[in-house]
Amino acid sequence: MNVQPSGDLWSAAATLYFMLCGSPPRDLTDDQSAWGAVLSDVHVPLSRRLEGLAHDVPPSLVAVVEKAMQSDATQRFATAWELRSAIVNAMGL
Repeated sequence: MNVQPSGDLWSAAATLYFMLCGSPPRDLTDDQSAWGAVLSDVHVPLSRRLEGLAHDVPPSLVAVVEKAMQSDATQRFATAWELRSAIVNAMGL
């Protein structure tokens, strides 16, 4: 497997995902390894994780995280600068 920079951006977004909701992006079953989940499962949308939680995460930031974690790497941000700019804009900074 050839890992591209978009994989690093996905990982950065996954870290932000965890920071925002307190859960990892993928649910693991008891008989599933983390690697198996990465290779076969899509992540749980952040918007679904945030349902029912008391939070003040702006929808615009949720959209940034969702874009950065797209399964299709061509649909993600192309560079770390683009991801950073999107986060800054989503937060109104």
